[in-house]
Amino acid sequence: MSEQKVLRSVEQRIVIKFLVGENIPSAEIHHRLQQQYGEECLSWTCVFEWCKCFREGRERVENEPHDRRPRTSVTERNIDHADALIREHRRITIKELGAMLSISVGSVEDIVKYHLHYRKVNAR
Repeated sequence: MSEQKVLRSVEQRIVIKFLVGENIPSAEIHHRLQQQYGEECLSWTCVFEWCKCFREGRERVENEPHDRRPRTSVTERNIDHADALIREHRRITIKELGAMLSISVGSVEDIVKYHLHYRKVNAR
């Protein structure tokens, strides 16, 4: 039998659901979770919100599925194009890249830093 990995937050929600069923106060539930999970414990607010949901009849411990806004700026095409522009013009600025790619400066910074793993090097 294979053991399935459960996220810490979901594991704690299962415990919260059980303890709410035992009519344990929310503050006591948070205290017990802190003793058991330490630094990985859910926040006070999160515990109280989940307690409220379970008391109101919620059954699921997983987050509800939701639609996210699609990423339109940080795409493979823009990453490749930014890489080519940087290699061609080594002194190009983030603002200039944003103007050439028609995307925001924040998205260009994200591409350069997290996708291309470039950083500023200043040597004298």
